[in-house]
Order: sequence, then structure tokens, then C-alpha cells
Amino acid sequence: DDTDQLGDFYGKLLMSESMIMDILDDTLEIGNLMREEDHKTKDLVSLFEILANLEDDIGPRLALKGITLSVETEDLAHREMLVDEQYYYGALLRLSRFLVHNMRKGDSLQILVKEEEQSEESFDVIVRFEVNHFGIKQKQIERMLRRYNKLSGEIHRSRDEIDLGIVVMKRYLQALGGSVLCEQTEDGGMAFVVRTCMGIPAFEEEKLEIRRDAEKEIPDFTGKKALIIDDDIINLEVGIRLLQNVGFQVKGAEGGLEGLRIYEEEQGDFDVILLDIRMPDLNGLEVARQIRSEATAKMAEVPIIAMSSNATEEDIRLSEEAGINEHMVKPIDSWGLYKVLKKYLIS
Repeated sequence: DDTDQLGDFYGKLLMSESMIMDILDDTLEIGNLMREEDHKTKDLVSLFEILANLEDDIGPRLALKGITLSVETEDLAHREMLVDEQYYYGALLRLSRFLVHNMRKGDSLQILVKEEEQSEESFDVIVRFEVNHFGIKQKQIERMLRRYNKLSGEIHRSRDEIDLGIVVMKRYLQALGGSVLCEQTEDGGMAFVVRTCMGIPAFEEEKLEIRRDAEKEIPDFTGKKALIIDDDIINLEVGIRLLQNVGFQVKGAEGGLEGLRIYEEEQGDFDVILLDIRMPDLNGLEVARQIRSEATAKMAEVPIIAMSSNATEEDIRLSEEAGINEHMVKPIDSWGLYKVLKKYLIS
């Protein structure tokens, strides 16, 4: 009968699930790294997009542990840079996971980013992760970072010495010519500093020749209204954050019945509706059918986007028959979602 305790247990289960998936991901990546030679890919990327993606990816973990996050930038003269995006983002993401895992509930994480000019062709980006408390002592962390200088068959499972994510992070940074160090802060916390050299695109022609993903242009949906319906509170909070990040005014509903109630209270005044399919009180297909049945309502043709783990052709067919415009399969990629929203809301 203790709902607080049940919520705590549920949060720990979700965190455990995330950790297991991280271990599988890192194990597979170590195998790939040991088989492949270093590659020198140079992608044209935005540091601001990197930071936004990082915040989106670690957001659910932060919410589960009640950790507050702040991101600050200073002296950023370059909006774009040349770097292997997979390796650079992968290094920052794995360090972030490692930090959150070893932080206490209610702690704070601060990310500070700045640039240092090196030459006409390059500059250094310094990303400093500061935590007010940390579960591993500095000497042990330094030993871990020294130990993971190269991949080898000597990696073994010692509870106090091994973190596969740190292995992968070190390998990525080595390929980029970057570095990571840890130091104690003045207030007794811990700071991890990642330094990486970035290339500067010399000419507009060079930018045009570099392969860019047009989907990753951040759209602006300022003034648009969205209703998101999901019985999973974590998925709901993440979805709300993704929409708010690009300007939406968002209403969230924990389940189909609440979603319909909000829709009716607002008289259908939404530009888009996003919903889960499998919900215990009223599933997403029935929610869509009831919205579409309001033939006289001005907003009966509002775009409806399903975000579901149901991924078969039959699932997609059922969504179409219920009046759903787009069926997206979880886990939802933020840029894929923005592309779909742009398709229906920005001409």
C-alpha cells in the first residue's frame, strides 16, 4: 500500500534496465573497435546540437535519480566544427552515463563548455562535467583511466575496476586525439574534463561538400500546441521535454482516458497529437478512433502520431485504420520525431 516505496522500486527497475542495455551496447562496441582500424571521418556538426542530444539522452536517467542538470557555454566562437560525430558524441554520452550511475539521488551535474583557439585550422573544445558528490574516489578513477589506455584481452570483470563505457570512451578519445582527466573541485566534488581538437571548415565550398544530414536542422514550432498521451510517466516526461525544446506548448496525459478528457476540455485545439498504443485504461487506437469520430469538430483532422513498441505490419495497418497519420516505433529518435512533425506542421 506504500505508493512511495512502489514508485522507488519501479524507478530502480527502470535504472537497472538502462544499465543492462548500456553493458550490452558497450560490449558490442568493444568487439567492433577491436576488429576495425581507426577511421578518420570528419563530420560537420554543431556543438549546440551535440549538447541538446546529450541532454535528451540522459534526461530519463536524471529524472529517475532526481538529479538536476545545468549546461553553460562560454567563449564559443564556432557554431560548426569538423569531428568524427560518432566517436565524439559516443565519448560524451558514455562519460555522462558513468557519472549519473555513480551519483547519489538528488545530486547535481553541471556541464561547462568552452573553446580555446589553436590555429587557423583547428580549435580545442573543453567539456567539463562537475558533480557535487561522487561514489568513486579520485585515486580509483585515475587508476581506471590509466588502465584503459588500450583494448586487449586482459579486460576482466573486477567490480571496483571495470566499466565498459569508460573503456569505449577512452578508445574514442584516443582515435580523436583527445584526452580526459579527473580532478577535485574546490567544494569537494569531482570534475571530469574532456578536451578534443576540432577542425574549422575553411570555406563555404568545403561545407557544401561535407555530407550533412538535413534532418538534423532544428525546426522551430513556436506557437504550435501538442497533446502527448502515454501511461508511462518517464516516456511522457521525455516526450514533453523533446517537444518543449523546439517551441511547442505541450499538454501531457497519463493514459487514454485522461488524454480524451484534455482533448475535449481544450475543444480539440491542438496542432498535433502524439500517443502510445498500449495503454491499460484506453488504448491509443481507440483514442484515435474517438477523435476521428468527431466529424463536425474543426480539429477532427489534427495529425495523430503513434509512438509505440508495436512494430509489425499488422500494427501499422491497425493504426492507419484508426485514423493515425504516422506510426513511429519506440525507442523514438528525437531527430526522427522532429522530421515527422515538420512534415505535417511546416510547409
